[in-house]
Amino acid sequence: MKLGQIKKVVVIGCGGTGSYLIDVLSRFLENSPDFTGQFWLVDGDKYSADNASRQNFHYKLEGYNKAEAQAAIISQRFPQINERLTYIGEYVGDKNVNSILEEGTVVFNCVDNHVARRLVETRISQLKDAVHICAGNEKVDGQVQYRVRKSGRDMTPTIFNRFPEIQEKMDGDRSQMSCEQLSKLPSGGQIIATNFMAAALMMMYFTSLINFGANKNYFPCDTVRFDVLNASFLREGVIDPKV
Repeated sequence: MKLGQIKKVVVIGCGGTGSYLIDVLSRFLENSPDFTGQFWLVDGDKYSADNASRQNFHYKLEGYNKAEAQAAIISQRFPQINERLTYIGEYVGDKNVNSILEEGTVVFNCVDNHVARRLVETRISQLKDAVHICAGNEKVDGQVQYRVRKSGRDMTPTIFNRFPEIQEKMDGDRSQMSCEQLSKLPSGGQIIATNFMAAALMMMYFTSLINFGANKNYFPCDTVRFDVLNASFLREGVIDPKV
């Protein structure tokens, strides 16, 4: 999928990983004349004081919805991409996933729960042409996976193939939870280097996509695992170009 073929770029989750990804992704799209699609940010959470140690936002935006806050930052720094920017101040869920993810979408999934990952991956499987770049991380380690659908075909394995545990409903649909329920969910436990590395690897996959499309000859793996404490990387799922 070349840059000009992308109808929508979506970032779901504007916290730890998403806040760093959005900054560099916005700069890239702002300076890419071939990109004529939409740019969407999606998150139902708000920035709080304890996010400041590892998330990329201005202190004056504390208490703001994360997608709204990032949209405000983009409007000041990247005015051209701002013209095509939409923010959704809601969690992704059954009621909105189909309208958020449409044909020709590249979605960067920066959420911190398996239910949202499962919703996104299931929706991608229903589309003919779409890309799911999905990140997940703990305190010092994590992984980024690249899932491509082209002309109704799976060009890379599904997220479920590499991480079958995502198909198990381990937590609830956050789009359906009350404020009290949301406040009881676990959060944090990560460090800035881990979030930053996940964002960098997501951009790596995006760069490969727009330069080489979905041609398997050009990308050697669909998953990269990393550990910032041990400065290690492991490629998984080496793609056979003959397939």
